[in-house]
Amino acid sequence: MKDTVWIQKQLDTGKLTVEDVALLARAFQTQNALSVDGKPGAITLGRAREILDCLQPEQPESGTSPNLSMPPAKWPHGIDVSHHQTITGDLDGEQVVYAIVKATEGTSGSGSQDTKMIEHLGKLREKSRVLGLYHFARPSSAVGFGSEFGQPLGEAENFARRWEDATEFLNGSVPLLPPVLDIEDVRKGVPEPAKLVDWCAEWCDHCEGLIGREPMIYTYFSYIWQQLNSTGSKTLPGCVPVLGGYHLWLADYRAVPPRAPRGIPGWDWLIWQWTGEGSVRGIPGHCDRNVMRATVDELTALAL
Repeated sequence: MKDTVWIQKQLDTGKLTVEDVALLARAFQTQNALSVDGKPGAITLGRAREILDCLQPEQPESGTSPNLSMPPAKWPHGIDVSHHQTITGDLDGEQVVYAIVKATEGTSGSGSQDTKMIEHLGKLREKSRVLGLYHFARPSSAVGFGSEFGQPLGEAENFARRWEDATEFLNGSVPLLPPVLDIEDVRKGVPEPAKLVDWCAEWCDHCEGLIGREPMIYTYFSYIWQQLNSTGSKTLPGCVPVLGGYHLWLADYRAVPPRAPRGIPGWDWLIWQWTGEGSVRGIPGHCDRNVMRATVDELTALAL
């Protein structure tokens, strides 16, 4: 059956609405950095049979955070940036509903504070509903630079100083998402899994004490099952009982929205980074692209 005929049949039987078709078109256009008008073209129509899947809730729960009942076609899109990216032109608000900016890395010294943080915040607040900041953890630096480096408290203090700079700069113009711990360090000297899980928990405790906001954690699917799997379990990663209370920002490049990523048992993702090589209008080259399981209102409620 031709896709156009199939769509019409679903419309006639009430299984789809015109709004549903427009949602899929907008999701596809946003994902591929196209002009977003909600009008399905040939490529979107060719994927028409995905509509029912991507518009069905993953689970019947509602009112949760993440919002597991939210249809994938409605996941808001966002980006994360660091000094590796330069914002040169007008951004597409559909692609940057939220944006998370690198603030710090490690404890101190050269490279410990991202040189483009304020510049990025200034440009992104013109288009993004909410902004965020992340800290790139370097627990391995204790081996390379001495015991005063790579400690949870010192790294949390470094981040807290830049968080204060950011809040003063923004002056309430855009709300901030919870602070983010980015844990993906694979350099020589990274603690073994049990100690690394404790390191992350300590950083989160210190960060919350310094900033007054509970953090979220960013990491990769494989990192959870390897570097953070303190028990070696093949069914439940060892980090989940310790870190699973924090919101998860999961990086997994095995799928593309509206298809969902691989899940982590016991730890539902709030944000999913689905590519590190995305295209975003106004940012030359590659940019990380994300979706979030939260409505714009829920997204704003997360931010302060």
